Parts: sequence; C-alpha cells; structure tokens
Amino acid sequence: MRLLLKDDLLFCVSDSLETISTWTALEQEDWFEKELPFLRRICRRDWNVIDVGANHGIYSLSLAHQGAAHVWAFEPTSEPLVRFRESVELNGLGDRITILQQALSSEERPGVIYLGKHSELSSSAVNPSCRIDGAIENVEFVSLDYLAATLPLPSIDFLKLDAEGEEMAILDGGKAFFETQSPLVMFEFMECGRINPALVVKFRALGYGVYALVPGLSCLRPVAEGEERELDPMVLNLFACKPDRAKRLEMDGALFQKLRADVGVTNASAIERLLSLPFVDEDLRECWS
Repeated sequence: MRLLLKDDLLFCVSDSLETISTWTALEQEDWFEKELPFLRRICRRDWNVIDVGANHGIYSLSLAHQGAAHVWAFEPTSEPLVRFRESVELNGLGDRITILQQALSSEERPGVIYLGKHSELSSSAVNPSCRIDGAIENVEFVSLDYLAATLPLPSIDFLKLDAEGEEMAILDGGKAFFETQSPLVMFEFMECGRINPALVVKFRALGYGVYALVPGLSCLRPVAEGEERELDPMVLNLFACKPDRAKRLEMDGALFQKLRADVGVTNASAIERLLSLPFVDEDLRECWS
C-alpha cells in the first residue's frame, strides 16, 4: 500500500490494518512519535544521519526528504526492508539514503532476529509479549566502530537508536565512535512497556547529557540525574548529546539548559508544573510565582 503523508512523502506499508505502520500512517498521515516533527524542524541540509532500526524507514525518508545530506539506514529484517526500498525509489531519494541490511550490536557476528507481531517489535531478544512464537530471521550483526572504520563515515550529526533492547550492546561496540563523533542521539527509552534507566547512565558515562522533548515548545530540556525513573510513562524516547552539540542546538533554539522568563506560558496549571522542574532558574520562578 502506498500512502501520501502530510509532508508530501510517499510511504509504502503493508496492506494489513493490523500493523502499526499501516494504521498509524492512515490515521495520522504521519508517524505517531512527537520527536519526528521536532527533528524535521531542526534538520539542516548539511546533516549526516545514521538510522539504526529503520524498519519501514519513516525517519530516514522524512529527514532525507527534508534535505539532510545523507542517511545511512540499518534494517536487518526483510519484510519492512522491501517496502522501505520501494519508498526510497518512489520519492527519488536513492542518492541521499544508503540502506544496509544489518543489525547493530557490540561486535561482528552472525545472529538471529526474533520477528515481532508487528515489524516494529522485532528484536534480538526473546520477549513472548511482543514476539511471534518460533519466527526468526538470520541476520548479520556489526558494531558502530566497525562501520566507522569500514565505510568510512563522515561527521555524523544525528543518530537514531531504536534496536529493541540491543542499545546497551551497541554503545559497547561504539566506544570509539561516541568518543570521536558528536551527534545528537535519539534513543528508545521504553521497550515493550519497560523503561531502561541503565541506558541513561551509560550515555552519561560517555560524556553525553540526557534530554527530553517538550512538545509544546518543540525544544529539548535536560533530564536531571535520577529523573528518568519518574518520567511520564508515555515518554518512549530520550535524547543525548555532548556539550558542543548542545551548544549548537541551543543557538538554533532547539534546546535549552534552563527555561527563560520570555517563554510564553499562560496556563496556570502549566506554570505550576514548570516551576516544579529542576531546570527552571530562579529568575523565572520569581517572574511566575
């Protein structure tokens, strides 16, 4: 099935209304995650992007369509990959998107992916609540450091990390990558209903600050140490970046370290909630109290 999304992007999905990508695209003419409109807004034409766990390719397609210089998209399973490749061709994005049928982990090795009830839930880990019993696909696993040495990669501006539980291993296999590169990283914080606070700790150990999207402001705000355990259960993704990338994003109005008094908020309950957050500075508290 070929669908036309809000940004005039053709998106190929399954004909079955039982699949996440199909009914989401039909209902919203877009993806359901609030992070995608934010990334479209801040994407620059010189951005180089890595999309780990591309699935049907909605993030890769959207950012390339928005004008990103190049996207390296990793999707190991065959079923969504066929439709992703068709979408690339239909939108004329073959010169901006490189698709690699590989999975990422800590090292180079053969392995299997346990296929999910929806392709978005396929994973290298067995989770009966999300998987199809007995359905697997043989895949090739590689590490970020291996890819950086063999492609080779240019300076990467954005990395989407959606590997359904393999994220910790990917960080282990990307120590040199995360030391030498300085991308904005969006990583899946919630997988099959469980949060992964250890992943937040891991990013901080690499020197990356952790941020959450404030949808109404379309900006990232810092997540205080330990706060990740108290986030709204609807928060599926968090962001991480080094101070240099954070500074650039702040200059572009895409991130704030502290909320300023000139941010227009008039709803009383919203003000009360904002004043309780750790990143609100004292001037703002006095202004709104």
